Amino acid sequence: MTSLTERNEIKRYKEHKKKIKQMKRILIIGTVLMCVCLVVINIFYQINRTYKGYKVIKSTERSDSNSVRYISYGENFLKYSKDGATGFRANGEILWSGSYEMKNPLAVTCDSFAAVADIGGRDVYIYNGSDTGTYMKMDSPIEQISVARQGVFAVVLKKNGEANINIYDPYNVAEQLKVSISTSTDNDGFPVAIALSKDGQKLVTSYINVQKGVLESSLNFYNFDSVGKNSVDRIVGSRPLEQQVVVDIDFLTNNTICAYTKDGFQLYYMQETPRDVAVIEIKNSIKSVSRNSKYIAVLTEETDNVEVPYKLHVYDTKGKEILQKEITYMYDSVEMGDKEVILYSNREAHIIRLNGKEKFNCQLASSASYFFAITGTDKYLLIDGDSLKQIRLTGKEVQD
Repeated sequence: MTSLTERNEIKRYKEHKKKIKQMKRILIIGTVLMCVCLVVINIFYQINRTYKGYKVIKSTERSDSNSVRYISYGENFLKYSKDGATGFRANGEILWSGSYEMKNPLAVTCDSFAAVADIGGRDVYIYNGSDTGTYMKMDSPIEQISVARQGVFAVVLKKNGEANINIYDPYNVAEQLKVSISTSTDNDGFPVAIALSKDGQKLVTSYINVQKGVLESSLNFYNFDSVGKNSVDRIVGSRPLEQQVVVDIDFLTNNTICAYTKDGFQLYYMQETPRDVAVIEIKNSIKSVSRNSKYIAVLTEETDNVEVPYKLHVYDTKGKEILQKEITYMYDSVEMGDKEVILYSNREAHIIRLNGKEKFNCQLASSASYFFAITGTDKYLLIDGDSLKQIRLTGKEVQD
């Protein structure tokens, strides 16, 4: 039988042990909370940090001329000129290359496919991302071109003052011409913009016409799948635009369409037939537009404010404005990254996050011809007159 003294000792020991456990628990919770706080602070710092410099990770000498044009191409890049086109990675590795002779080449891309057409001429080359190109010759001068992700492409062909919209599969030797849409300038007007969906099954065209001195414009939506089978000329929808002209059209995704006018843009959703999503009217004059699959960036000229020459507006694919920011500096070009907007001029570059915070503000060490985000990385591709530079942003001065 334990004595009273022993029982008290046991009780005090248990209470002491309990306090130690409580202190350990508090210490563990406190440590975890401190780590979480540090992580949150670091994340907040990173998403709001402004980088003032960059470091060149890799530099590849340019062997082409300044007349060569560069565009982003899926996760890679494409350069083209009057005598050929080349697909390459950001590190300079060549993916494919093809030669041709064109007077006025225009390149368009979709995923790993690229099409180069001689505008005003008759030549088209389709590249699948690994070959030297598949050649097709049109029977009339080419006005416009759009390509899908299987290499199927649509062209506007001009003949005797009229226009045909043809869709080709360059890899189906037995039947390359898939669709031919005849248009009449008296009835339909002239097609000024076209866009082919990524799967090649849908087409949107913009027509303009002048009736009794009044400019008329419309959008036609075509479906070449089973849904459009019973529709006249495969037209599953049309939209009159009342004196507005759609000057360009994009399939942002396979079903999301953006039609651009000089005063804004219109969004449609078309899984099978078109549905109106939003009409965005912009008051001031539009200087530049860039987009990706999720966002549309519009730069407007602010003529009434000398200190703020431009304003940046970013919209999502529902038409909601998610960012409006005053731009106090001059720029020449704009590129849309994943969740950021790149503005750059000859010797200066800025990157703006979609939360409105400036990510990058830097005087460049060389004259920039192009500035692209490298998809899926924290790096960028800076192209000047001499080289292609793969760079990483830093908080320090430029390390060229």
